[in-house]
Amino acid sequence: MTKSNLVIGATGLTGLNCIQKLSEQDKGNEIHAFVRSADKLDDSIRQRVDSTQVGDARKPSSLRKALRKTNANWVVVAIGSGGDVSKSDIRTKSAQALVQVLVEPEFSAVRTVVVSSNGAGTSKIKVGFGIGMMIAHHLRHVMVDHSGQEEAFKAISHRTIVVRPTALTNGASTGKLVSFPDDTKSPTIKTDR
Repeated sequence: MTKSNLVIGATGLTGLNCIQKLSEQDKGNEIHAFVRSADKLDDSIRQRVDSTQVGDARKPSSLRKALRKTNANWVVVAIGSGGDVSKSDIRTKSAQALVQVLVEPEFSAVRTVVVSSNGAGTSKIKVGFGIGMMIAHHLRHVMVDHSGQEEAFKAISHRTIVVRPTALTNGASTGKLVSFPDDTKSPTIKTDR
C-alpha cells in the first residue's frame, strides 16, 4: 500500500524540512503540501511533492477536500504562526478543524504526526537556572496555542503521535532522537529541524 503524506503548514520552516526528509526517506510514497498560498511554496520543495493543496487549515471543508484528493493516510501537522509570539490561535483552530474531519468514518484510518513544542500540554520547559521560566513566560501565548492543539488531538490519540521538540533550529540534522520525560530537564535547548 502506498503511503500518502499530507503536510499541513508546508511553507513554514518545519513543514519544508518535513517534506525534504520525507522525500529523501520515503521513495515511492506520495507527498502532498497543504498551504494557504501556493506562491509561498519554494520551487525546490515544489519539485519534491506530488501535489499542492491550497486551502485554509482552520476550515474543515478545505481539509476534507485535500484529504480526499490526496487519499492521504498520514497527516503531518507542522503549522506555525510565522515566528509571531502574540496571541495567535492558528494551531488550536486548525487542530480542531482537522480532528472534526478525521473523526468522520471516511477518514478513520488516517494517522497524524503533530509537531508541538516542549512546554506544551503536560511538559515543562526546564533548562536550568530559571532560564526555562523566562522562556516559558516569553512564549506563554504560543504554549497556550500548542496546548490547545494537543488537547484537540486527544480525541484521536490512538492514531496520533505528538512530537515536542525544544527550540527548533536550522542546523544539520543528526538523525538522533532523544526522548525524555515531561517533568525533567531537557538534555539540550535546541533541536535541529
